[in-house]
Formats: sequence, structure tokens, C-alpha cells
Amino acid sequence: MKRLTLQEKNFFKTEGYLGFGPFLNKERIKQLGAGIDAIASGKWGYPSNLIRWEPVQEEQNISQGPDRKKFVYQIRYPHRHIPLFMEHATDPAVLDVMEDLLGPDLVLYNSQVLLKPAFHGTSQPWHQDSAYLPLGRTNLVSCWIAIDEATVENGCMQFIPGTHNSGLVEHKSGRMLSAASGGTAAAVQEISVDESKAKAVPAKPGHGSLHHCLTFHGTPPNKTPHRRRAVITHYMPLDFTYTGPIDDRPQFHVVRGERTGEIL
Repeated sequence: MKRLTLQEKNFFKTEGYLGFGPFLNKERIKQLGAGIDAIASGKWGYPSNLIRWEPVQEEQNISQGPDRKKFVYQIRYPHRHIPLFMEHATDPAVLDVMEDLLGPDLVLYNSQVLLKPAFHGTSQPWHQDSAYLPLGRTNLVSCWIAIDEATVENGCMQFIPGTHNSGLVEHKSGRMLSAASGGTAAAVQEISVDESKAKAVPAKPGHGSLHHCLTFHGTPPNKTPHRRRAVITHYMPLDFTYTGPIDDRPQFHVVRGERTGEIL
């Protein structure tokens, strides 16, 4: 398995992000892509409250129609419901790199799929992941992997280098992400940045990027006729502190280390 070099580790430590790959071979890319499409189209039964939609979907009311997969924006927690996505979250090719950054004991915090449909995939405003996380101080790192080629034109990841050293800054609530019946709508959190400092990280299928939970990042809209799908998994060391409501506390899976297999 490919591991991070000392130079790559130092780059991540200094800049707060790193383009990297490949994480996935062609067969796994194909499997994950098919799984995403099966969830988005409704072919696979999936909790409707864990799917969020592009704003245009609300206007056209097509969540149950044949074109619904063209308007899915986010699939939440696929590792909890589809074995294929748990296999991905525990893939040694991913965990090896995470171990290089976080140490030998790894906890899977969460997973998600983010989609930008052709022509109308909306932007993800600049933000820090920590603005969404009910966690105390932690070194959570996200692994963002492209299923389709990700370009500046169709919405690849962009980062403001070094901003993970800024601490958590104040965010404002932006547009709402809609959810199906029973789901929870959520306001997108956003911050203002100097975009002249932004660094884009295009990625071929199976390649991607790593970023710290405090690094400023976002993605532009998809202006192309090509969709952009990505699978994201989030990891943290064992010494995390959960600060959210007890009733909302999710199960955290230990995926590497002496306590592998435990649910915290």
C-alpha cells in the first residue's frame, strides 16, 4: 500500500491539506459509483431522511421521479447502511494514509457522498468542517476521493493553505439543504475568505485529497455537462470528546489499532 512520504507529511502539517492518490483501483471505483447511483435513483432502499437535495429539486418536485438521481446533493452515513461503503471506510489503502497522519489508533467519525449534477451542481461555500462537528478539540482528518474526474470547472476541492492554524472562526448560516420526509434540513455554514489564496486540487477517479477539520475549504459549482461524485470519510484519534446532545450521539467505530472493532 502507498504511504505518505516525509515531505507529504510535512506539507500536510504546514498547509492543512494534501492532494494524494490513487486510493482506489478501477474495480472499486466502479463498485462505489454503481452503489451511489443505486442509492440516488431509489433502486436500493435507503433511509429517505439521510438524502439531501439540490435546491432546484424543491421547485420541480422530482424526488420520486425517474430523474431524481440528477438532483441528489448528499447521501449521509452510507457506511452505516451499505456494507460496500463500510468496506471502503476500512480499506487499508485509506487507513494506511490516515495512520501516517493521526497515529495507529483510528476512529471512523462519519461518511458521506457528495454529488454535483451536470450543469446545476451548486457550490459548497467556504467553511471549516469543525463548524459542523459536535466534538471538542480534535485532529479530525477527512479523506475526499473522486469517483468521477474532479476539475475546477465541475467542482473539485479548493483550500486556503495554512488556515488550520487559525482555530475555529465564526461562520454564518447560508442556504438551506433540503431533506426528504423525516429528514432534517440544515443551513450551510460559510465564511469569507481571500479567494486569491485558494489552491485547487483536481483529482482523477480514485484520487483525492486529505484535509484537517480546521482548514478553510469549499467547492465551486458544476458548470459542465459531466457529473461529479465523491466519497468522503472522516477519521479521528481515540482521544476525541463528543460535545453534542447525548440522545443524538452516533456510534463511532474503531477501525484501526488494538481496539479495532469496538463501537464507542
